[in-house]
Amino acid sequence: MIRRSNDAGKLIKEYKHVAVFPSFTEIEKRRFSGRNERLSELETQISIEFDTAITKLFKDSAFYTTLAKVEENDLKFELNYISEEIDKYLYLMYKKDVFIPINSNVIDFSVGHKVNLFADKFESDILVFSKIYGYNNTFSEQLKNIFKGMIFTLFSGNVAYLYSYNRGGIITTIVIDGNSGNIIFVNKKNVVGNFKEKKVQRKVKNSFKRLFVEY
Repeated sequence: MIRRSNDAGKLIKEYKHVAVFPSFTEIEKRRFSGRNERLSELETQISIEFDTAITKLFKDSAFYTTLAKVEENDLKFELNYISEEIDKYLYLMYKKDVFIPINSNVIDFSVGHKVNLFADKFESDILVFSKIYGYNNTFSEQLKNIFKGMIFTLFSGNVAYLYSYNRGGIITTIVIDGNSGNIIFVNKKNVVGNFKEKKVQRKVKNSFKRLFVEY
């Protein structure tokens, strides 16, 4: 799913300085018991590869690009605030899908002027934030999903419910105007497969390439 503001093309053409921030990454192993396990090493690996790849994409597109390093106590509070505001927008985007036609992709949302701190610090017009959520189901969790699929199929008659993805995730890339705080571009992509596999990691790194399709 891709959404952009009405002036996204104009801004991307006019702005040349981009700051890419460390992605918010969460990958977990889902267990039948509900005691899920965070896969920290894999999170770090995916985050580094993704951030490096998206930085290269902007550089290859003739942007002056900075891979922003936010120290432990340097603007960390503000970074968490922006992350929460982005989550609010993504929630609204999901809710609006119920009422807005599928072909509607207009964005009208701002994360506020706190982004000015980052724009000033990294001398950037465009700020890029990414959220990666992934999961690997254990065998017992897979069996539970198959059983649930059978129940849904029984009552709905929809065979599609039988197919449950046991490994995968969602990658969301958000481009923000560093001056106004307005969200100007969102690319949300589902990825199916084990995040440990190279072919899935390639999908992760390629998930944002449609960013410049129309520009």
